Amino acid sequence: MWAQRDCGSSRVFAQFLASLYNGYRVKADVSDIGTLDPENFEHLMNALRLCYMTQREPHTFVDNGSEVFEGIISQWNMEKKLNG
Repeated sequence: MWAQRDCGSSRVFAQFLASLYNGYRVKADVSDIGTLDPENFEHLMNALRLCYMTQREPHTFVDNGSEVFEGIISQWNMEKKLNG
């Protein structure tokens, strides 16, 4: 839910999670992680750990996950522009 709100460091979460979801389409700037407070940094690392340890993509942990993550990508206008 944090990634769907426009407050604080929510853009950092949104970009990071969207990149975990589809790194080809969305690229996260890892230097932005340094803007997080310690508690939110741990939340972000826990999301990464969960995906790594279970070998699952983040959208599989959420009901209607593909729609949720596509909505985040659209909401934050994160679609990487491809050269045609």
